[in-house]
Amino acid sequence: MAALWNRRKAFLLLVNATVANTKLGLKNTTFVDVRNATMFAAGHIPGAMSIPFNYVRQSINLGKPKAPSTTKDILCYETTTEKAVTACTYYHTSGKYKNVTLWVLTGGFPAWRAAGLKVEV
Repeated sequence: MAALWNRRKAFLLLVNATVANTKLGLKNTTFVDVRNATMFAAGHIPGAMSIPFNYVRQSINLGKPKAPSTTKDILCYETTTEKAVTACTYYHTSGKYKNVTLWVLTGGFPAWRAAGLKVEV
């Protein structure tokens, strides 16, 4: 696992598809798909909520679309690692997600599919 750091501690952890899969189904982790709605509808990680990247900050600040719980860990993914890192950084810098662990799926949804893991349509 790799981590991104602020001055105090790591605020974001990068995980591969195998590690991410161990978090699937845990009641304390929310999977957030930040791809667009069309891509989400074509297939996504089971149980993931869709918050397209362009709406992540709006979701955090206004609750529309519905934001993830502030009491559960969050695992973000996109088609690239970079956008998911940016989305998780928004959660971190909002100040509303202080007591959660933020995870990013390295390689995004393509890495999940390449690992042969379950996909929901």
